Amino acid sequence: MEFVRVAHSIPDSVALVIETDAGRVVHTGDWKLDHTPVDGLKTDVGKLAEIGNRGVDLLLGDSTNAERPGTTGSERLVGEAFRALFPLRRGRILVASFASNIHRMQQAADVAVECGRKITVVGRSMRKNLNIARNLGYVDFPEEALVNPDEAALLPPDRILALCTGSQGEPLSALTRIAYGDHPTLSVEPGDTVIISAKPVPGNELRVHDSINQLARAGAEVLHEEIAPVHVSGHAYQEELRTMLSLLRPRYVMPIHGEYRMLAAHAKLARDAGVPEERIVLAENGSVVELARGGARLVDHVASGVTFVDGLRVGDVKDVALRDRRRLADDGVLIVVTTLAQSDGGEVAPPELIARGFAESDELLDELRTEAHRVVRELASEHAMEIKLLQEHIHDAVGQIVYDRTRRRPMVLPVVIEV
Repeated sequence: MEFVRVAHSIPDSVALVIETDAGRVVHTGDWKLDHTPVDGLKTDVGKLAEIGNRGVDLLLGDSTNAERPGTTGSERLVGEAFRALFPLRRGRILVASFASNIHRMQQAADVAVECGRKITVVGRSMRKNLNIARNLGYVDFPEEALVNPDEAALLPPDRILALCTGSQGEPLSALTRIAYGDHPTLSVEPGDTVIISAKPVPGNELRVHDSINQLARAGAEVLHEEIAPVHVSGHAYQEELRTMLSLLRPRYVMPIHGEYRMLAAHAKLARDAGVPEERIVLAENGSVVELARGGARLVDHVASGVTFVDGLRVGDVKDVALRDRRRLADDGVLIVVTTLAQSDGGEVAPPELIARGFAESDELLDELRTEAHRVVRELASEHAMEIKLLQEHIHDAVGQIVYDRTRRRPMVLPVVIEV
């Protein structure tokens, strides 16, 4: 195993060069070409070129930004944005970012100190990472500039910078609790500025937007990537991916780290760089890829993805059960109980209706009882008293009225009791 320094949004990122009997593999990890990184440690292009001269049998390449043309901005651009924004603000400033983005926190703290603000760190993971980074010498915060959240709450708003977690709208994170007025020490009010210095991970967009809406309701100005230069990606754009391909000149390419559309975009860049189609491996979660002297290929597939845990059972919840649970959660359940007295020649008692999770009016419930009673009377008059037939007719009649009146489809469970 050999390590090659690469720039990313966390310190000490490396690409891996893995020597095996089957060939030489390069795994890029998360990376970008940042010519002016905050710590001065650039991606080691010379080392990558030297490895390319040795020969690379398989490249596993980060594909996160394979759809984006151009190059990624330098991390220093965010520091310049902070330097332009902070002096103009008169209220509290809150900066939310990934807790691992040590250099982002350092740049925000540097500007805050220049502006005479105290720094408070809110969120367990950010405090933990910052303490580790300070102990290892990755960040340098003036001791007198740091205050705890309780002390920060007593300071004038224009003296506070809060570094906090929650850039992805996580439900129990610091920023989300602040947005919803649920944090024990910090709050936002008109005049405050919240900077979300991160891009939503695919799938988190709605939660992030909810947090932004709540912060705006509280009167804060919210700045994010779409309206201010407060974030740069830690992942390579297309031109950087082309550079990596030209430096390493791999025989086989396997795009990794990204949704399938991103993997496909990276595969296209590899084709454009001269890698033959048959030497590009597009694998998904669960794919088994074999590297041998003859090359790399897909050979098998193993189960992967979400595993359902249901009480003491693991992985054996059937699709039908999950569908029924979703239906119950969305529309509730209606239980129609009918008593059939076979000893009295098939006499049927008026049905009882039990509703759970079905918040409709008493008038509708009365109408459903009446309809169920009509159905069973008609079937009784025709001596059609087979239980399955009764259940089917009650289910269809009650379900149709509910849909006509509400456009919802609760689970309807007819129960026929023989006495």
